[in-house]
Amino acid sequence: MMLNVTYINIAEDIREGNIKSYKKRNMETYMMFGQSYIRNVYQVIKKKYVYIILLILIFSSILSSVLYFNNLKQRIFKELENLPPIVFSADFHTGEHGTFEYYPSNGTMDKVLDFNLYYPSYDKERKHAVGFVFNKELKGIYEFGFENKSLTEIIKLQEISTLLKGLGVVVKDFEDFEDFEIINTFRMPKYNELGYTFIYNDQLYLLYKINEIWDIKLIFEDDGEKHTYFTNEQVDNIYIEEEKYQEGTTRDIILKVDIAKNSSDIIKDTRSNMMKDRDGILDISDDGKTMVYYEKKNIFIYDTETGKKKRITDHRSNWKHILDLKLSEDKKYIFYTVVEEGFGISDADRRYHFYIADTESKTRIYLRSFDYEDKFYGFDW
Repeated sequence: MMLNVTYINIAEDIREGNIKSYKKRNMETYMMFGQSYIRNVYQVIKKKYVYIILLILIFSSILSSVLYFNNLKQRIFKELENLPPIVFSADFHTGEHGTFEYYPSNGTMDKVLDFNLYYPSYDKERKHAVGFVFNKELKGIYEFGFENKSLTEIIKLQEISTLLKGLGVVVKDFEDFEDFEIINTFRMPKYNELGYTFIYNDQLYLLYKINEIWDIKLIFEDDGEKHTYFTNEQVDNIYIEEEKYQEGTTRDIILKVDIAKNSSDIIKDTRSNMMKDRDGILDISDDGKTMVYYEKKNIFIYDTETGKKKRITDHRSNWKHILDLKLSEDKKYIFYTVVEEGFGISDADRRYHFYIADTESKTRIYLRSFDYEDKFYGFDW
């Protein structure tokens, strides 16, 4: 509408010979369009600068985060150099098997035994580990010395069987056990001041010597399926992780048991995890003051004296599960395994991934992965 009026006025000015008025109107028209054009250009440039500044800020934030994480990662790996290696027993799909040391600071994995030391458990000095051996030649609880690579027999499996039968416990002949069955029946030997504890058929026993002769004592029994346990040196306080069927559901339970008072307290009681393994998802520090456990897809640190807990990290996935937790000697780091499910239900359909979590910054670091059909039989750190 404005343009039509302008053109009419211009035509009248020309007819009337008013060239001066025509030039003035013409100039006003150009100025009007020029100002509009400048405003549009300014808005475009302004938006571009906003986008550029925004991109610079985003890039700076990402770069800052990457640099922070890399520096934190390097610090963590440096501190891990001062800690003992993680010890584990495994059968690999390549045919290699045995007992291994794994150094999370640099990823080195060294074989220390040509056969499996099942459910290896460190002593307090991290110079020895005790575990079960189920070879044709060797059957029983054995101790491995890391400094001189020595293997020492603690007690033969046949002697353990005889002691159990003396308590009235039914024990099958070893020839009647399948390989997987014996591994799941005799489990989790651990050190203490009195001797050694272990699980047989989901009940907890103590092996000790009287006048250099082995004896045995039942420490704890109930109808739960034991995953793992921890005792103090005097074996009068016990933490037990077990699975129980209660009121129509399967529950994962952590119990604190006072042997002297014959009492127990429940620390955790949740619906059971779908995926299981042989050595539990629980660890306790040497002084018994710090516990790490898995609950509802989260890893928690629990203060056994105050009852306070702190969430460290999670791995929320329908096809990946945390199956192992080990607390470092200095209580700063948590080693854990994330296991990826295949299409079956056996160990061959699981793929293990190693991670480390920093308990202070809650940073988690991926370490390495293994292949399907690689089987693991216990970790300690």
